[in-house]
Amino acid sequence: MALLQGAHVIPRRLPSCRALVAAPPAPRRPPSALAQMGPTAYPISSPGVPRPGLRSQTRESMTPTFIYFDLGRVLVEFDVGLMCQQVGRVAGLEPAQVAAVLYDDGLQQRYELGRMSTAEFYEAFCQRTGTRPPMDALLRAASDIFHLNRDTVPIVENLYRAGYPLGILSNTCCCHWEHCAQRFPLLTEAFGVFALSYRVGAAKPDPALYLAAARLAGVEPNQIFFTDDIPANVEGARAVGFDAVRFTTAEALVSDLEARGVRLDRRS
Repeated sequence: MALLQGAHVIPRRLPSCRALVAAPPAPRRPPSALAQMGPTAYPISSPGVPRPGLRSQTRESMTPTFIYFDLGRVLVEFDVGLMCQQVGRVAGLEPAQVAAVLYDDGLQQRYELGRMSTAEFYEAFCQRTGTRPPMDALLRAASDIFHLNRDTVPIVENLYRAGYPLGILSNTCCCHWEHCAQRFPLLTEAFGVFALSYRVGAAKPDPALYLAAARLAGVEPNQIFFTDDIPANVEGARAVGFDAVRFTTAEALVSDLEARGVRLDRRS
């Protein structure tokens, strides 16, 4: 239980995981953020319905009961170089100085592990740089670096409509998550469980984060499908029992899901 201190689930707009597994999903109206994307080419099957012709004994043919996505480089793209430039302009520093303060001494890592609050992170930044830019301006400069990965949006949209319980499993910090959640309604409308490093107090590929993610989802690790762009994070997930694959392209993710009994229509 200690692993879950500070971890919590944002009030979800999906039925509980157990209810979705126990009964076919009820028809639902797509959320406003998804509806704006228009029709997509990936209608899919309901959870728990195996793809005909596949044997249930293999990992690849086991239809997951819960699906986790990584955040960065999967659901959203981001630019660390841009962050260092923007923070540098606000604080009167060179981008290389910002990068050194954030990464060489582990400041960003401690923030992502939840070992300091946003206010403590700001104070530490100011002390180490000898500057004191406005806190709001600094956080905005550090966070306004994300945009949606439009290639994965149709997949998420149709998984949501089919009733699959979805979650985000990510190494991230408080200000980045809050910025993304506010800017991209998709993240809190289609996803209902959030296993975030700064809330759990552990980061991928630490087994503690994956095990906490399974408890938050309310399922066993071997019932979870997970995709992440970093090989070490994929291996870490597999080590605790997740069915994990490396994310490379949306098309490859479609194939990975199809191999597990999730049918996606590839028609354009």
